[in-house]
Amino acid sequence: MNLKNLLENGYFPKELPPAFSTESFASKHQIIDSQWNPTSRNDVPKIPNTQLTDYLIPKKNHIRRKLSIVNPISQFYLSKFIIDNWAEIKAHCSKSELSTSRPVENCFENPKNKRSIQTLNSFQQYKKKCITCSYDRMFELKTDISWFYPSIYTHSIPWALHTKEEAKNNRNDYQRYYGNVLDKYMRACQSGQTNGIPTGPDNSHIIAEIILCAIDQKLKEEFPDLKGYRYYDDYCFYLSNRDHVDNLIVYLQSILNEYQLVLNEQKTIINHYPMAYDDPWVLSLSTFSLRKNESMQEKDIWKYFNLAFDLFDEHRSEHVLKYAIRRIKEYEIYESNWDLFESLLFKCTLLDAKTIKPIIEILLYYKEFKNQNKIKDLIHTLLGQHLYKKHSYELSWILWMAKTFEIKIPANFANTILRSNDVIPQVLVLDLINKNLLDSDLDTSFLADELTSESLYENKWLLTYEATMKGWITPNDSGLLDNDDYFSVLKENDISFYDEDKQLTPIEIKDEEGNSDGDEPYGEYIYYSFDYE
Repeated sequence: MNLKNLLENGYFPKELPPAFSTESFASKHQIIDSQWNPTSRNDVPKIPNTQLTDYLIPKKNHIRRKLSIVNPISQFYLSKFIIDNWAEIKAHCSKSELSTSRPVENCFENPKNKRSIQTLNSFQQYKKKCITCSYDRMFELKTDISWFYPSIYTHSIPWALHTKEEAKNNRNDYQRYYGNVLDKYMRACQSGQTNGIPTGPDNSHIIAEIILCAIDQKLKEEFPDLKGYRYYDDYCFYLSNRDHVDNLIVYLQSILNEYQLVLNEQKTIINHYPMAYDDPWVLSLSTFSLRKNESMQEKDIWKYFNLAFDLFDEHRSEHVLKYAIRRIKEYEIYESNWDLFESLLFKCTLLDAKTIKPIIEILLYYKEFKNQNKIKDLIHTLLGQHLYKKHSYELSWILWMAKTFEIKIPANFANTILRSNDVIPQVLVLDLINKNLLDSDLDTSFLADELTSESLYENKWLLTYEATMKGWITPNDSGLLDNDDYFSVLKENDISFYDEDKQLTPIEIKDEEGNSDGDEPYGEYIYYSFDYE
């Protein structure tokens, strides 16, 4: 595990468009470390508190999940401290016999996972381990922690590492208790707040596992014969009778209470065998294939999307259309069938905006087939659908589609986005303006008032830095970056967090034997759909 990997592949949330990159930041981490010189207290660098940048993505049932983009100052020092203490953190987490999601360094064997760390087991391996160990038990208990990441109390980090009593008695000892430093740096990421941790960075996965693995140990001490596993904050246990189930629930909640966490009552489910292991709709889509004959393929496309839309209507809270597209994208589509196929793909984006990204990947492969007029109409429709709902994720990927296929967007739509408080779409609109991808001129001078020395440490740090660095907006303070102890170093070393040349990778088609380089379909569904809180 090294700092470059953690900063390059574990910093920004994976749900952002590809231009948002920390590659240059990570590549110059040694220079940054030598040139940033914060004052120290008790041999711990004293860094400023910073605000998070919010990025809202869709979850099930119209709920939004808040991802966070951490200020680079806070991210750097928290990441560096984690790397410096990685051996101790790894040893702590390895004590858990229940965790299948404890962090291990990513060897990048799976091309789908480009994060700095990976879980000990994949989700499918977790499911397989659960099924394998359950052979002599009839009751299954599934549960998770309610609003886990937003509920984590940062002071509980040293509790998990050093015990609650020891940590409370030595809360200001940063020399012997490294959990106190983790707590301090995590709070610095979020304006000093103790409630919650950012969702998105790999650092938060590591912190979460520190706490969960401590809970795992207490569970195994009380129930040494416990069968089952945990994946992130999802628990799956197998027991002999209902009394054992009830006892386990009571004890698990009592441990969680010690860490100021609560079980999710709505997702606490007790099953009795026999029962299905997979969702029926997944099995229905996974068995479908397209034939290698033009006329037969057209019929198959009709049937496949008819099935997908029917299943989506029946299971609206699930990721039906996202999985359906990831299943079908591996098949070569005949040019004669493209017009129908493209129209059905575009219909999916109107129903589930999380399909925009895989559809862009498909269009990049079939760039000779794509219909620019249909793409333009779709983009304008989607913008109208999401513009006034503060849908960060949807707007970001709609704007990315416009950038990718050089579609001009209405200036009045762009103006509305620039006057919002939604940083990621704002940056994308400024990029579109720079590339002359608006249908008319737009005055952006009003943004100069928002680019201040204070905003470099607030939720608009990314907009302030990139707009100034790239010359998109001229701030009122001509020395805005040069006069800042931290951001002047980033500027001098030509570090950027937005790479205009980055792009998605086109899809890969199955070979003659029906193989592709990706995971098997259900694995893809799990990898791209699993939501941790």
